Amino acid sequence: MTTPQIYVQSRIPAIDSLRVFAILVLVFYHHFIVYVPEWEFHYKIETNWVWLQHIMILTSPWRMGLLWLISGIALSFMLAKMTTVQALVKRSSQLLFPLLVGVLFIVPPQLYVEMTQAGEMPLNYPDFVYALFFEQGTLFTHFTAGIWPSIDVNHLWYLRSLWQFTLLAIVLFPIVTTSRIAALLNTLSGKTLYLLGLIFLLVLAIHYTQTGNHIREYYGCVWFFTGLLFGRFHSFWHQVKHYAKPLAVLVLISQISLQLAYAFVWKDENTPEFLRVFAEMLYIFNRTIMPIAILAIVYKWFNHRNVEIERFNVLVFPLYIVHQTISVVVTFLLSLYAPSLTLIQHFVLSTFIALSLCACALSVINTLTLLHPMFGISITGHSDEFNQKLSIVLLCFSAPMAFEILF
Repeated sequence: MTTPQIYVQSRIPAIDSLRVFAILVLVFYHHFIVYVPEWEFHYKIETNWVWLQHIMILTSPWRMGLLWLISGIALSFMLAKMTTVQALVKRSSQLLFPLLVGVLFIVPPQLYVEMTQAGEMPLNYPDFVYALFFEQGTLFTHFTAGIWPSIDVNHLWYLRSLWQFTLLAIVLFPIVTTSRIAALLNTLSGKTLYLLGLIFLLVLAIHYTQTGNHIREYYGCVWFFTGLLFGRFHSFWHQVKHYAKPLAVLVLISQISLQLAYAFVWKDENTPEFLRVFAEMLYIFNRTIMPIAILAIVYKWFNHRNVEIERFNVLVFPLYIVHQTISVVVTFLLSLYAPSLTLIQHFVLSTFIALSLCACALSVINTLTLLHPMFGISITGHSDEFNQKLSIVLLCFSAPMAFEILF
């Protein structure tokens, strides 16, 4: 008698489509938030565009949850094909070296813009860079968060946390793939409603017990390990496909409810407390249902190979690294050198320029093989021995930063 195969063996094209969708949501989110009134960001343009708040609410609660879910699923397939040491070296070099490049060269312009708008940057950019790396002094007293003093991660916090979660996943993977635990996870993955209920309770607990950045970290952790633990099981994909239509309906209900709650509860200071609690439940429900629902919808109706999607997948990682800096710098320079633009003109022009520069940056990164390791792209056309040695070298360069992150 043959043992039924509980794991998916073939490639799931829907994951590629989901990854592209998730990064595009982030690109537009991080550009639009510059213009959203009342919401904090590294650089802001003053507007009264409440309508843009409502557009952002469509993705704000769950945008990172979807990315974490995809990351967990992808890692589960990777770990199934590698030894522990291979996975540790390869994944660490793929995450840490781009993070190092990012915090040293990509993120600093954002800090300069942020400090300039706050009125705490009397230097030009070259002098700022010199001060950042060689003369900390008191200039950065209010800007000390980061891996090293004043060397902030900004949007690259995801890479830092992804590496930390990956280390834990590598340790746990041999345990969760033992026959008994795998059988238990397989059973739970076939019960989508129970799984969603468990995720809801975890997200609820995080919402009421954590504050600040800990909320996003723990929320990401929940979705990352959901993807890692259940993403390879046939039963999981069968269930999400089965529930795709009901989940699509819940998406519609959840989004409409959240829009109403934002307009009539959160924006009204005199709202009764019980309505505020109810609105928070709607928010938490949205954070729970949306990642799984989007995954289900894409898997049911768009799970087919697309060559263009596959090609773009290689550039998702570089796009994540560069996009926010491009948006912040473009909006800042446009305000500085074209102050006569109306808000709408500024918004449209900055969006066009930012997207164009992102496309140019991706083209350069994709063309120059030398840049590939700096942006998490595997170098093809070389032997496994060459790639292993390269991973070790990149890991050595990243070791001091890895030590800072862990300790």
